[in-house]
Amino acid sequence: MVDDFVRTSRQRAEELVSALRREIQRQAETLGIATKDDVSRLEDRVREAEKVGGKADKKTGKDAAKKVPGKDKAGAKKPSGSS
Repeated sequence: MVDDFVRTSRQRAEELVSALRREIQRQAETLGIATKDDVSRLEDRVREAEKVGGKADKKTGKDAAKKVPGKDKAGAKKPSGSS
């Protein structure tokens, strides 16, 4: 009788933990929170970009920022009717 109680308690605890994990994952997806896998993939992409972009940075000693066409120094687009 005690063994059955312990077994049932463990099973219910495992079911509760599984349900909580599913709900937490669902909420994280709903909120758009990055997963460990998302962060890992992004870190890999950054490392690759640093390898490629890092070579140019070392030559110039400056940031490799690119200008966006059509924007002024403040970063705002100029209105089409003004001079």
